[in-house]
Amino acid sequence: MTITNDIIKAKEETRIQIVLTKPTPEEIIETFVSVSDKLFSDTDMRYFEVDKEMIITKPWYDIAKQNSKYLAVMDHEDYSKKAFDMLIASIQLNGEQHFNMQMFIGLIQNEYEDENDDFRNFGEGNSVYGISTDYIGSLRGTDYSPFFKTTKTFNCDTVGCIAGFAVATALDWEEDLVKKTSNYSYNQNELFEHIACNFLNIPIGHGKKLFYADANSFWGMLKHYASEYHDTNTEPGLRIFNDLCYLDEDEDDSSDDYQAIDLGSISPKMAVRALELLRDGHLQVNIHNTPVFSKDYYSQILEARMGR
Repeated sequence: MTITNDIIKAKEETRIQIVLTKPTPEEIIETFVSVSDKLFSDTDMRYFEVDKEMIITKPWYDIAKQNSKYLAVMDHEDYSKKAFDMLIASIQLNGEQHFNMQMFIGLIQNEYEDENDDFRNFGEGNSVYGISTDYIGSLRGTDYSPFFKTTKTFNCDTVGCIAGFAVATALDWEEDLVKKTSNYSYNQNELFEHIACNFLNIPIGHGKKLFYADANSFWGMLKHYASEYHDTNTEPGLRIFNDLCYLDEDEDDSSDDYQAIDLGSISPKMAVRALELLRDGHLQVNIHNTPVFSKDYYSQILEARMGR
């Protein structure tokens, strides 16, 4: 009886260990590239053989699920403070030139290229430009090196938003991820989400509330509290977020606690401050998947409002 129980216990411990094994960024990338290569080897298959596509893409969904499961149980005590600090430092150093929340992948315009070229999109008023899906698709089998430049320093030509900076930092700024994945439109955003969250050791859901600005994101909550108390006393750490802009000023959906934010209104300094708040456990998500402040930080907000 004892032996049987020991065997059951050992199996259970092994099962838990397997489920909660954290994949490395390299494993995530290699799986993505391998699946994409197979998926795009036959263009007709993408449209007519759904079952075969599901078989080919299974390794990607498996490693994405493994990564999600591991990160889902992380709280702010488990976050990688070192990774947060490295990411914050990179944005502080290069954010004014290389940061744009409107895209995962950005490309710095150089003096020989016209900003109105048809392969550019987003980035108006910003030195980071996006690369359209149509143009990326045209790069297959061609030399795209003029557009994607390898870098081993913080002077990177291919970063855009928080997730883009996180991926570049996670890969020590030496892995040209854009060059490696630019031929694939398959789940490219999801790839960046998983590497960035893996690096920071945060749940995927938390990452999405940071990387995007849809309804009920961290950005909507930050804007809400910064603007609501703007005419009285705003907690100093929130004042910067008053400059965020709502995506639709007329939008009023009672099902959402916080409105969507215009990604273009998020500055590098705001990104840094939001990362600090998340790193220190002040930004959290409740059981209803709604962003909330920690109790301690919310108390600071109330004290500031009362002028204490």
